[in-house]
Amino acid sequence: MNNIYKTVWSNAKQCFVVTSELAKSAGKKSSLVLKSITFLTLPLLSLLSTLLVNAAPQNGVVTQGSASISSQGSTTTINQSSSKAIINWSSFNIDRSETVNFKQPSVSAVALNRINDSNGSQIMGSLNANGNVFLINPNGITFAKGAQVNVAGLVASTLTISDEKFLKGNYQFSATGNNDGKITNFGKINANTIALLGNQVINNGWIVATAGDTPADIALVAADNVTIKFGQYQRLGIKINKGTLNALVNNQQLIQADGGKILLRAAAANTLLGAAVNNSGTIRAQTLQEINGEILLLADMQNGTTNVSGILDASAPTKGNGGFIETSAATVNIQNNSVITTLAALGDNGNWLIDPADYTIAATGGDITGADLSTNLNLTNVIIQTSTFTDVGEPGDIYVNDDISWSASTSLTLIAENNIYINSEIKATGDGAGVIFDTALDDEASTAEFIESQHLQLGENGKVTLLGEDAIYQLDDQDYLVINGNNTSIDGDSALEELQNINENLELELNYVLGDDIDASDTLNWNDGDGFVPLGDFDTPFSGMFSGSGHEIDQLVIDLPDDSLVGLFGITVDTLIRDVGLTNINITGESAVGGIVGAQIDSAIYQSYVTGIVSGEFLVGGIAGGQMFSSINNSYSTANTSGDYVVGGIVGGQLFSSINSSHTTGSTSGYGDVDEIEDINGIGGIAGVQFNSTIDDSYSIGDTSGVDIVGGIVGLSSDLFLDFDECECFEDEVEFEISDEFSSQSIVTNSYSTGDTSGEDYIGGIAGIQENGIINNSYTTGDVNGADFVGGIAGLSYSSSSEPSPFEYVIADEPQEQEQSSVIDTYSKGDVNGESNVGGLIGSAINSRVATSYSSGAVTGDTNTGGFIGSNENSAIEDSFFTESTAQAQGIGEEISDSPSVDLTLLSTAESMQLSSYIGFDISDEFNAGTVWRIYEGHITPVLSYFLTPVSDFNAQLSTIYFGNQVNAVANSVSYADTVDSTQIFGTVTLQTNSADAASYKGSDLTIESDLYSTIYDINNGSGGDATSSVTITPKTITVSDVTAQDKVFDGNTSAVLTGASLSGVIDNEEVNLQTDGTFLTPDVGNNKDVLADYSINNSNYQLTTKSEVLKASITSTTTTPTTPTTPIVTITPVSPNIPEQNNTISATPEFDANPFGETAAGGGPELGGQGVVDCVMLLDNIGSESTEEMTENSFNCAISAGQSNDNS
Repeated sequence: MNNIYKTVWSNAKQCFVVTSELAKSAGKKSSLVLKSITFLTLPLLSLLSTLLVNAAPQNGVVTQGSASISSQGSTTTINQSSSKAIINWSSFNIDRSETVNFKQPSVSAVALNRINDSNGSQIMGSLNANGNVFLINPNGITFAKGAQVNVAGLVASTLTISDEKFLKGNYQFSATGNNDGKITNFGKINANTIALLGNQVINNGWIVATAGDTPADIALVAADNVTIKFGQYQRLGIKINKGTLNALVNNQQLIQADGGKILLRAAAANTLLGAAVNNSGTIRAQTLQEINGEILLLADMQNGTTNVSGILDASAPTKGNGGFIETSAATVNIQNNSVITTLAALGDNGNWLIDPADYTIAATGGDITGADLSTNLNLTNVIIQTSTFTDVGEPGDIYVNDDISWSASTSLTLIAENNIYINSEIKATGDGAGVIFDTALDDEASTAEFIESQHLQLGENGKVTLLGEDAIYQLDDQDYLVINGNNTSIDGDSALEELQNINENLELELNYVLGDDIDASDTLNWNDGDGFVPLGDFDTPFSGMFSGSGHEIDQLVIDLPDDSLVGLFGITVDTLIRDVGLTNINITGESAVGGIVGAQIDSAIYQSYVTGIVSGEFLVGGIAGGQMFSSINNSYSTANTSGDYVVGGIVGGQLFSSINSSHTTGSTSGYGDVDEIEDINGIGGIAGVQFNSTIDDSYSIGDTSGVDIVGGIVGLSSDLFLDFDECECFEDEVEFEISDEFSSQSIVTNSYSTGDTSGEDYIGGIAGIQENGIINNSYTTGDVNGADFVGGIAGLSYSSSSEPSPFEYVIADEPQEQEQSSVIDTYSKGDVNGESNVGGLIGSAINSRVATSYSSGAVTGDTNTGGFIGSNENSAIEDSFFTESTAQAQGIGEEISDSPSVDLTLLSTAESMQLSSYIGFDISDEFNAGTVWRIYEGHITPVLSYFLTPVSDFNAQLSTIYFGNQVNAVANSVSYADTVDSTQIFGTVTLQTNSADAASYKGSDLTIESDLYSTIYDINNGSGGDATSSVTITPKTITVSDVTAQDKVFDGNTSAVLTGASLSGVIDNEEVNLQTDGTFLTPDVGNNKDVLADYSINNSNYQLTTKSEVLKASITSTTTTPTTPTTPIVTITPVSPNIPEQNNTISATPEFDANPFGETAAGGGPELGGQGVVDCVMLLDNIGSESTEEMTENSFNCAISAGQSNDNS
């Protein structure tokens, strides 16, 4: 078996690296079914015992080696005299009262017991040996509850081994047949080395390996072909040659090997199948006599799953260092409340390696929760290492989506084959605690390569907080000093002082990271009001790496109005600054002034931001004053930036540099007159000036103002303006090479400005002046105001050569050679106001190319004013348009000379919103068409697809009341995903049902016509609402009126007659049948009695306002004369048997042959109340004893007692 710390050659790092034991596995994912374990209860085991007809091992035959077999009572003894012996048994079972003893010549002796039984072996008693015992039964082996195994070494296997391989010491076990036998333990197994091999291996008992002269090792392996090797000191090694179907290793109780190694390994038969390793019990391999323990739970890296709950313990509770734990598979699930520990009481803590494909730390739906990981980090160092050695389509990413916090002096290491995404806080407070990040980035990667890869990404809520003394932070093999006020390597009593003292220590080449947020408000009073001293100067620039790790420096003050190179960093060379926020700053300098850095050379700023105020005179930027051979990426400034010359919202000026995916929202202002500095000036929302540089995927929404050369994105965009051979800007020892990665032209692409731009001369919504540059796929919506050379996109677009470029410009990874200024795929919608050379798109175009662009804002000027270009000299205009909303009849104010070609068309307002108008545009009115332009026909002029966020689905809902026709109406509401701003979507969705009936309609029962539009979203009007939209037609409400309940004569029941009912609200020509039902609440006689009226209809398209009401009606009484009963019988029981014979009046209820009151509608007569209701009077004789007298019609007189009868007759 390979050692756990296997070394493999890394092409990325060009060296040998330590990796997981499973690193070279590869394959394709499949589903995995974990088989549950059914526990055998004690009664079942007792029953199993009774089924063992031949309990003791039977019919043993020694086929190799020397051994004898004897039995006495319940004990079977095998005396082995050779170092190896092979015994074939017809069965090998041990009942509860039985014992099997192997007496072997040495602890290294081996007895191979081949069991030829059609049933699995049942070990329920005792098995003892002073050497090694191999039990081979393809049909399975069960160590039952109560079983006791005490041997030097045990191999229990459903895999077989040939005699030849066994005798040669080549312990290769392989399956025969289906290999569906299981190795199951409910008993207690004690040995020095233990190997359980099978299709499935399950432990629900105790497996304990005790170290003796050699360390203790245990292996539970599910596979079809396994090789066991005994290495130095008889250490057990396992090699998987072939996996098995339904591979499962499951521990539910105790496995223990202190000072040894415990392996649970499941290998699938092929890469399409899954294997599982489960632990819900306790696995313990504590350090023993300073020998560290190891615990390995390994399933396949293709489709395997390792499920961890219970306890994994490789700690060192008394002495020595903690051990090593690995849980590896394509998917590793750590269940809640799992305990994993390698904590050392006196030595170094050990490590826990989690080695999956992708891995997610999340409160729900992840592989482990932040709470559980935090708990275990207090017990062990944790290493999470992803791998792409799988075919499961996962790139090897790690996601931190839940907060992690711990206080122990342990570390969290995240090693990603691809990227690490930190979207929540990682917080360590213990001394010496920390984090180590290792991504796919090559150790020798340049700063530019890092920016392109972005392998470590902090989300909006992502941060790393390190508060302990001498905390640890490492990124891609680079160590960082943690600034947190507790770093003994940096002077200072606080994090702010440590930050400042980077200068004092002159350790500007080291790497630093913020361990927490810093309150820098005290800098207001530092250095006699000068504030913070920038880190690095021209003599000693900062050249290390700096990470804010998601933290902020608040209220930093620098007040050096006479100094250059002013910012948090004065100047950086070959530096990366990342993930830091400077908030509420107030920074003032003279030249090269920036919020984060005054000037950066061969450096980069990544995912950082600035808020507050930045001011100076020359080369002033919200983030950087100036940059050369550098980049600013994924960053922003909301600071108000001001200066005299070369001022930009992000950077003052850039040379052979780039700004990517960045933006500014603050105002940018410049006040200087260009004549004072030899015409080098520029004020821009993103950059003041740029030479041979690029602004890509960036925007400015703040206002930009200045005197001359002012642009909403860049003031001046030009090619190289100086000769390096004659440049005296830098000292002799500073050398630079112009790399091919930088553009030969200055480019603005995929960018926009929405703020207002104002000044005097050379004022443009994107660029004040473009010289030999490119503006591509960009737009403006803000107003542009100036005097001369004023344009919605550019004030002046100029080329030094009049020859058109031989290349059509295309944004590509490698810059294209092009000398001609170009404005391609652009539009301007803001108003443009000036005096001379005023154009809706360009103020003046000289030797330039303008293609597939349009302008629509109102244009005003005195001379040389056009709806598209103010003045044009030798510039080609291709497939471009201006609209009547420009208020200009001419697209070009003045043609100074003949141009190569002019294809410019005036469009009416209606035409400007029609797809067919834009001939030559790469344009579509369809969702996700992949074209440069997108138009919503009849609603808006074209917009650039690059800036549109797809909205593929929406949910249109319409509720209405049945009105007799199919619905064909605008939806009441349209909803979108949470990330969509619905206020920026306009238009309607019309829904049509295929029936008029009241019902719910969706899917094929619904026709959807979507006419939604937006300037920021690409909406799927074709099928976006098909899956979720619906129409609900509720039944129309109608009213029942004019209903009367009729009076009646008492008849003994509660029925009532209702008349006069009518319905109102029914749609003309539709039929609705009304059913009425009246019921008196009681049947008794009375006036104005309550009658419950119930109504129902037979048409589901309608519903009644009320389905019942209470009306009033009366029930009147009636008088009925009863007929004389025939032969009534009265039974008389005297009070005393000796009453004298006399006349008596007897009260009784006679039994009538028929109803004396006649039949009623309900079939019965009125109720007689009992005694007192009917008085029957007659003279009876002989009442001395109980007697029955027959009364004739004339022998009695019955009368109804009025006071006792009911009122109904």
